[in-house]
Amino acid sequence: MTPGITPLYAATRSALLDALDALVGQHRALILVGAQAIFIHTGEVDEAIATETKDADLAVDPRELSSDPRLEEAMTAAHFHLDLTNPQPGSWLNAAGYPVDLLLPEAVSGRAGKGRSGRIPPHDNMATRRVRGIEGALVDHAPMIVTGLEAGDDRQHEVLVAGPSALLVAKLHKIADRVEQPRRQRPRDSHDVFRVLREVEVEAFADGFTAMRAADVSHDVAVEAIGHLRALFGEPARHGAQQAALAVTGLVEDPEAVALRCAVLAAEVLRAVE
Repeated sequence: MTPGITPLYAATRSALLDALDALVGQHRALILVGAQAIFIHTGEVDEAIATETKDADLAVDPRELSSDPRLEEAMTAAHFHLDLTNPQPGSWLNAAGYPVDLLLPEAVSGRAGKGRSGRIPPHDNMATRRVRGIEGALVDHAPMIVTGLEAGDDRQHEVLVAGPSALLVAKLHKIADRVEQPRRQRPRDSHDVFRVLREVEVEAFADGFTAMRAADVSHDVAVEAIGHLRALFGEPARHGAQQAALAVTGLVEDPEAVALRCAVLAAEVLRAVE
């Protein structure tokens, strides 16, 4: 196993590679988002909390999706099955029980409102889950090589990976959506925001937000995310900054210092993107 990588993170990477193996004919329509994309951008081995993600997230761009192979057929043939313990569209488990979510950005789903199933005929309605907030990945992304982390896993795939700005937007929407739902809050999500703010150059955010605001598909979520960044991380006492601090409680980092740095870094990014 790669030094510094936890067994859990290595297993989730294996699940991601299983999905990429299964969907090899659809790679042009897939964009890696979520925590694994964040760790690829910011470094995967420098802190224990960062490598404790339990899932992999792939955004699906229906504009690039082929009718063959069908998503549900390809995933099933690769020994994935829908998660019956937490039944929701697009939530797949590999043979070892590790999750991979196939997510359809709402702006290209052709629908809004209630219901979370993605509808991309001829693919099955349960194959993907409609999500708002990840639209930035359709604009801000680049091809990168994703490799195995477990001993003996020599697999690698070139896949589109969402850029730091798109990942920041997605995380901010996720956190904002759960502010009033304590049972769904995960301090690690806020720490992911802190990690991106800390490791990525401010100029990269300026470029990414400029591109996202210029594109109709991502304009609204990018503008809203700027407001979320201010509301959630603009001061040390704000919800996001405090959640990031909670994520490191009992670890090496000082929680109060993390909350303060969240506010300082958020202010820098806000000045750059506004």
